[in-house]
Amino acid sequence: MSALDVSTQAQIRGLLAELRESTGLGCVFISHDLTVVRLIAENRPNTPNPVSMPSS
Repeated sequence: MSALDVSTQAQIRGLLAELRESTGLGCVFISHDLTVVRLIAENRPNTPNPVSMPSS
């Protein structure tokens, strides 16, 4: 996802969030871009124990 422009990244993050909320979708997201991982991990309102990311 880091190779995409910022606008496209935001659209994909929004789509993943919508799918997760509406269907309970779970996904494994692997990336070297901790900023993007942190944004995705923090957008998890139904997760009782959100993923803790190391600070960079």
